[in-house]
Amino acid sequence: MSLKIQSILILFFAFNITLWAQDDKLARMYFKNGVYDKAEVIYEKLFDKSPHVISYFDFYVQSLQRQDKHDKVRQVLTDYISSQNKQIKPQFKAIAEILLGQHYHKHQDNVKAAQFYDKAFQTLVEDPSRGYRIAHKFHEVQALDYARRSYEHMMKIRPGANYYFQLATVYGELGDVEHMFNTLLDFVGKDSKNIQTATRYFSRYVTDDNQNPHNV
Repeated sequence: MSLKIQSILILFFAFNITLWAQDDKLARMYFKNGVYDKAEVIYEKLFDKSPHVISYFDFYVQSLQRQDKHDKVRQVLTDYISSQNKQIKPQFKAIAEILLGQHYHKHQDNVKAAQFYDKAFQTLVEDPSRGYRIAHKFHEVQALDYARRSYEHMMKIRPGANYYFQLATVYGELGDVEHMFNTLLDFVGKDSKNIQTATRYFSRYVTDDNQNPHNV
């Protein structure tokens, strides 16, 4: 390949990357401002071009959800999960399974929701080194027990993993203040610089109210 052709290809790819970045920025602006129909159009285009970029797919689905396009949400997620595209990694399909579980949970079908949550959790079990995104997504959709199990499993399998703060946050949202407090202590024990973050978070649960059951 000649140097001239190489230069043209480099310029072509650089130009396209710039356009994608601009589209992403515009789509995020639309999404942030609640203009979900326009965000949907751009994110669908970005996702079609780059199916391996999970953030495009995630925001595309969220744009559909915000417009109550429930049938389309279900179809898009199902197609993504069953896709044979090798660019779509197992942990990305797990994100789609979590979103589909959330979809069924919102429609009061907790049996199907659990089925898809379980599949996503199994992906984490099979490869804990890539599990953070899955655990974070469980937390984001408020599948808190699955988020708790995910962080606990990763830290058990990989003792050096530091998800103490994330796990403490999940415990707090579950109302398990004792485990939250103990996990925050472990978080500080890992690095004393974490004490301000831990104290600030714990203060949400301990107040001057004598009737507050969380006060010691």
